[in-house]
Amino acid sequence: VSLALLICVTSGVTLGYIVTKTPSVINIFKPVLYEDLVIQKVVEHPFGSSYKIPEDLEFDFKINLGSGYAENTVVKTTQGEKKVDSDHCIILTVKPGESKKIENLLIGTTVTVEEISDRAGFTVKDGAIKIHTIERGENKVTYINKYEPSPVVPVNLTVSGTKELKN
Repeated sequence: VSLALLICVTSGVTLGYIVTKTPSVINIFKPVLYEDLVIQKVVEHPFGSSYKIPEDLEFDFKINLGSGYAENTVVKTTQGEKKVDSDHCIILTVKPGESKKIENLLIGTTVTVEEISDRAGFTVKDGAIKIHTIERGENKVTYINKYEPSPVVPVNLTVSGTKELKN
């Protein structure tokens, strides 16, 4: 609201008069909403439930956050703070059976997630690139890799030697 105020001082008394008035301004509050994105990794294999996946096995994911995230913008993740590169991307590393989270992404952001690890015997089900738009509520992208080991090639060895017996 914009007002012009005329102030008069007469005989020690101060009087104020509103001289002009503009129409009321209505402010509409639009909250900016954020949600997290969870990236989950699952590995399927033919070895049964007792098989333990090696702990050093990791998969890298390139996450494109779109033009709303400029170069050098800092994004919080469960792997610490990551700086967005010139292509609007960050890299996260996820182990099988684990999840990593990117925190506080603007609702409506379209995120492209791509598994960029090339591991022998591992094939991504449903494609290596997934596109997800951040919405209110749970946002999760799950990658399932199927592991098929290479066939074992039999090796024929000829062993020769001398055996010596001692008393």
